[in-house]
Amino acid sequence: TFLRNVVGSADFTPTGVPIPGIPATAGFALADVVNIESGVQHFAQSVYTYEGSTALAFLNDVPVKWDDLYIVDGHPLKFNVTARRSGKDWYVGAATIDARKIEIPLGEFITDDGTYNAYIFGDNADGSAIEVKQLTGLTKDSVIEHDLMKNGGCAIKITKGSMKLTTPYSNYKFYEA
Repeated sequence: TFLRNVVGSADFTPTGVPIPGIPATAGFALADVVNIESGVQHFAQSVYTYEGSTALAFLNDVPVKWDDLYIVDGHPLKFNVTARRSGKDWYVGAATIDARKIEIPLGEFITDDGTYNAYIFGDNADGSAIEVKQLTGLTKDSVIEHDLMKNGGCAIKITKGSMKLTTPYSNYKFYEA
C-alpha cells in the first residue's frame, strides 16, 4: 500500500470479498477497496458472489474517485490505515497481518466542526463475513478504536449524513456499538 500508488493509480481489481486460498479475512478484502487506488473502480467477482453480502452496502457506496488522501498509521508489510476523502465524506481502510488494535484520531484529517456518523464494516468472529457497527455523535476530536484480527481489516465511512445500509441483494445484520 505504501509504495504501490506513489505516482498514480494501480492496475488493481479489488474483490471486496474473501478469495479462497488467500489468508485474508472479509474485512481485509473490503479494506483494499479504500487502501489501493485503482484507475477505474470495479470489482473482480461475479455479481452472484456479492448477493447476500453485508459488504455490498459499502461496495455500492464507495466513490469512483478520491479528492484527498491521508495515511493515518502503518508500517510496510505489517499494517496500514488509510483515509480517503470524496466530497465531504471520508472512507478509511485498515488492514493488518498480525492482530492489533487501531486508533483513528479524526482530527488528523477532518477539520470541519459538527458531528459525524461512522459506519464500520469489520470482520465477524471468524473473519468469514462482515458485521456493521455504527458510531454516532463523533467530532474531529473523537478517536475511533477498532480491533483487527490476524490477516484482518475493516472499511469505514465517516459522514455528517447517513448511509444506506441495505440493497435489494443484502442480508443485513446491524450491531449497535
